[in-house]
Amino acid sequence: MCKSKNNLLAILAFAVFSLSAFACGPMFPNSYLMGGDDMLTDSPRFKFYEEIDRIQLEKPAEFQAVYDVETISMDLQELSEALEAQGHTSDSIKTTTSKYKSIREAINQYKWNCQRQDFDPVEDTGKKAGPKVTFSTQQIPNEVPAEFSLYLQGVSHYQTGNLAKAIDAWLKILQLPPGQRRYRTTWSLYMLGLSAKKHRPHIASLCFQRVRQLARRGFPDSLGLAASSYGQEAAVYLAKEQYTQAIELYLQQKQTGDHSARASLLFVSSEVFKNCGTEEISELIKHPLSRQVLASYAVSYCRPYWSRSQEQDAGHAITPQKTLLEAIELAHLDSVEKTDQMAMIAYQAGNFQKARLWLNVANRDSLISRRVRAKLYLMEGKIKKSAEDLAFIARQTGPGELMCFDEHDYTDTPYKIYSELGSLYVSQAMYLQALDTLMHGGNWIDAAYIAERVLTPPELQHYVDINWPPEPPVVGDSSETFGDLSAGKATRIRYLLARRLTRLQQYDNARYYYPEECLNDFDTFVAALEKGNNPQLPDDQRADALWTAAWLARHRGMELMGTELAPDAFFYYKGNLRIRNALDVRVDALETNQFNIPTQDEINRSQQHMASPFKRFHYRYIASDLAWEAAALMQNESPELARRLCLAGSWTKILAPKHADVFYKSLVLRCGTTDLGKEADKLRWFPKIPDTLKAETPLEVSQEKEELFLTDDMDQSNTLLSKISKIINEKNN
Repeated sequence: MCKSKNNLLAILAFAVFSLSAFACGPMFPNSYLMGGDDMLTDSPRFKFYEEIDRIQLEKPAEFQAVYDVETISMDLQELSEALEAQGHTSDSIKTTTSKYKSIREAINQYKWNCQRQDFDPVEDTGKKAGPKVTFSTQQIPNEVPAEFSLYLQGVSHYQTGNLAKAIDAWLKILQLPPGQRRYRTTWSLYMLGLSAKKHRPHIASLCFQRVRQLARRGFPDSLGLAASSYGQEAAVYLAKEQYTQAIELYLQQKQTGDHSARASLLFVSSEVFKNCGTEEISELIKHPLSRQVLASYAVSYCRPYWSRSQEQDAGHAITPQKTLLEAIELAHLDSVEKTDQMAMIAYQAGNFQKARLWLNVANRDSLISRRVRAKLYLMEGKIKKSAEDLAFIARQTGPGELMCFDEHDYTDTPYKIYSELGSLYVSQAMYLQALDTLMHGGNWIDAAYIAERVLTPPELQHYVDINWPPEPPVVGDSSETFGDLSAGKATRIRYLLARRLTRLQQYDNARYYYPEECLNDFDTFVAALEKGNNPQLPDDQRADALWTAAWLARHRGMELMGTELAPDAFFYYKGNLRIRNALDVRVDALETNQFNIPTQDEINRSQQHMASPFKRFHYRYIASDLAWEAAALMQNESPELARRLCLAGSWTKILAPKHADVFYKSLVLRCGTTDLGKEADKLRWFPKIPDTLKAETPLEVSQEKEELFLTDDMDQSNTLLSKISKIINEKNN
C-alpha cells in the first residue's frame, strides 16, 4: 500500500514529538532516578533575594518606604491642610484645590504624552516638536501658599524641558522661612537631587542626604522620599563605579522595606564581577557589607547554558565563585562571616578541598553546612551518611506543596532536596522510605516509578491506606484533571493504586481508590466482565457483555487501567508523550553511574511488575482481546459481528497492524456476505465506521482508505490466525 503524503508528515511530526527520553527541557519530564550521578552531586543554587535578606545592618531602619500613595492625591491633601491652617473656609479650599488639581493633572497628562511620543523635554528641545502644552503656572490661584505654588512651577518647568527655571523655583522654596516651607522642603530637595544626578553627581548626593537630614528633623515626608533617597544616592555612586558606597546605600534602602533595592543589589553585584578584576574585588570584600552581598551573588549564581558551552570551548570557566575565592585569599582577611556559605561557594567552584576547610570552621548543624557535607559524602561513596544529612535538612525545610513532574528552578528547593534523598533511599533498597520522601517532596515521576514498578501491590496498598486517606472531591467537572497534575497528592497516589489493582484484576480492592468521576465506568466495566465470563448465560448475552467491556477498555482504558509511566504515560495528558521504560534507563546507567544505580532487587521487582502486554496503550490490546472473546460467541455473517470485528481491528491498526490484521481476516472470512465484510474485502483493510458501543443508527461505510505506517510485534498473531478457521467451522456447523 502506498503512503499518503499528509499521513506521512503527521507520523514524522508525531515521531519527533515522541522522543523516548527523560529530558530536561520544556514540557518534558525530569527524573532524578533516571538521571546521572550529576543529578545528585550538582551544586545547589540559592535565591539571591533570600540571601540578601539574611544580611543584617547594625542600625535599625530610620525611615519606611511608602507604597500605594498617589502623588497628586497627596499634593492636594497637604494643600488642603495648609489652606485650612491659614483660616480659609471650606468652600474657598474646595475652589482653590480644584483649580490647582486641574493644572496638576494637565502637567501629568503632558508627561504621559511625551512618553507616548518618545519625547524628552530636555534632550529633544529644539530638535523636534513635543506635545502641545495646555497649562500655565500663571493659572495657579493666588490663595495657594508659596511653597506649593513654587513647587508646582518647578514641576511645570521640569516637564516642559526648562531645567534651569525648575531648579530656580525649587531653590526659592528652600529660601523661605522654615514655617512657610513645611510641606515641600523634602519634595523640592529630592527633585533638585534628581535634576543634578546626570551632570552634577556630587550636588545630587548632597541633596539626597539633605532630604534624610530634614526628614529626621520633622519635615513631612508623605511620599517616603527619605527612604527612596538611599537608592537615588546609591545610583550616583554606582555611575562612578564606587561600588562599596552604592552597596551600603542600597542595603539601607532595602532595610526601609523598599524591595526594589534587591534588584539594584543584584545589578551592582553583576557589574562588579563583570568589570572588576580579582585584585579590585579583594579590596571591595574588605568591607563586610560588600563581602556579604558579593558572596550572596556568588552562591546564587548559575551560568546560562549558552555561556557554559562557550566557556568549555575556550577551555576554562571563570565564575563568580572562583573569582570570589581567589579574592578572599588575596585579601588576607582575619575573619569571614557565614563560613558555611563560603563552603558552598567553594563546592560550587569545584574546589572540594577548600569546601572541606571552610566546613571545619563553619557551624556543623547549619542547613548549608549539611547540604555541602551531604554532597561531599556522596562523592566519597558514603551514601548512608549523605542521606542522614539530607534527611535533617528535609525535616527543617518542610515538604513541597504540590506534585509535579518537572522543575527547572536552579535554586535549592524542597523538590530537589527530597528528590536527592529519595534517590539515595532507592539505592539502599529502602523503597517505602523513598516513596514517602518523593511524595512529600512533590517529585511525581520518581514517586510513580517506585509505586508502580518497585513496591508489591500489598506494600503499596498498605502504604496508601496509612498515609494518604481520600481527599475531598473536586468541585465542578474534574474529568480532565487526572491527565495533568492538578489533583492532590492523595488523589494521585490512590488513583495510581486503583489502576494498578485493576490491571491485576483485583477489582474489589481497586474500587475504593478510584476518584468518584471514574466509578460509573469502572462499575460498568466490572459488571460487564462478570456477566461475560458467566458460562450459565446465553452466548448472545455474554457476547454483548464482553463487547461492552471491550469498548470501555478501549475508550476508557487509560482512565481505568493506564500505567502512570511507560508504556502508557498517563501522567502526561493521558498518554500524549512516549517515554522510555524507567527500568531500561536505570539499567543503562550501570555503565556510567557510580551511586545513582539500581540494585538487583530493584531490577527483579521492576521486571516482575510490568504491565502486560508491555506496549504503548497496552489497554487497547486488552480491549481487542475482549472483543475477540465476544466475537467467538457470535454467529457468522452477523452485521453486528462484522461491526465489532471492524472496530476492534481499527483500535490497533496503526500501532500494531499485524495484530489488527487478524481481525481484518476474520471480518472477511466470517462476515463476507455482510456490507462491511464486502467493503473490507474490496479495500483490503478496515472500512472507516463510527466507533460506538451500539449500532443504534445505520452505519455509513466510508470509502476512505487509511494507510499504515507504524508496525509493532505481536507475538500472539500467529496463534490468533490459527484460531480463525476453527471458529468459522464451529459456527458454520
